[in-house]
Amino acid sequence: MLAALAEYASWGYFDYRMKQEGFDEGYQSLPVNWGISSARKRGFFNKVKEITGEGSP
Repeated sequence: MLAALAEYASWGYFDYRMKQEGFDEGYQSLPVNWGISSARKRGFFNKVKEITGEGSP
């Protein structure tokens, strides 16, 4: 994501649940927990917040 943004290129977020991971992981593996329910999901959305300046005065 960061490399694509640096080059003004489009990108996509693909987050699948890997073998042995619990229900809270991943967005592309059924069944899906659409919540921000894991460290990986929180890390992604915190980075998006940082990049977009969400919450900044």
